[in-house]
Amino acid sequence: MRDSLTARYPDRALVLRSLNTVADGATIETLRAAGFELLPARQIYLFDGAASDPHSTNMKRDRRALAQTDLRLVADDGVTDADYARAARLYEMLYIDKYTPLNPRYSALYLRRMHGAGLMRLRGLRAMDGELVAVTGLFVNGRTLTQPIVGYDTTRPQQEGLYRMVMAMAQDIALAEGLFFNMSAGAASFKRHRQAVPVIEYTAVYAAHLPRPQRSAVRFMRRVLVRVGIPLLQRFAL
Repeated sequence: MRDSLTARYPDRALVLRSLNTVADGATIETLRAAGFELLPARQIYLFDGAASDPHSTNMKRDRRALAQTDLRLVADDGVTDADYARAARLYEMLYIDKYTPLNPRYSALYLRRMHGAGLMRLRGLRAMDGELVAVTGLFVNGRTLTQPIVGYDTTRPQQEGLYRMVMAMAQDIALAEGLFFNMSAGAASFKRHRQAVPVIEYTAVYAAHLPRPQRSAVRFMRRVLVRVGIPLLQRFAL
């Protein structure tokens, strides 16, 4: 891959994102041997579905909430055409309206195509009137489960625990299939209490074929991120 892409794009760096030493240790070592620089990107929280205790206090409480809710659980076969637009809106309510408009925007068409192709699993919670009030979209790559889509109706009472329940759905899949669940960054206390551990996530960059100033810039970035970035991420649990 390195040789093919550098020949095709001689003026471009090669970049592979979202690697961590727990789930991607062998890949990282291969990339290092191939001349890639590993730049720390962020601290994520990783849940090991093959080695975690599903009977921990917080996880039991989340599953009890799922079992007792008046909302109806929706899985892949129960997703309707109308649900794709609603799922896109629920994601937008949380990640665009509440957090930042710089987050990715997913359309109903994108969700329909990804789900229809079997590339994304959808899980959700449906109210008595038939409308989705929470949704999660899940993607498996190798032994790693990621959750690019999370959304819920932010106008509903916080006590319903919609976020807790959609996270529990993803953890249940990781437990059942023995997967690593990349729970992303943020909400550190919530994720630690559900047996996720902090792990530094890296971006692998290959620039050995580029002019010296660009190679030097990549090496400088790596040194700064290793010496300053990682300690800050770990100190403040970012």
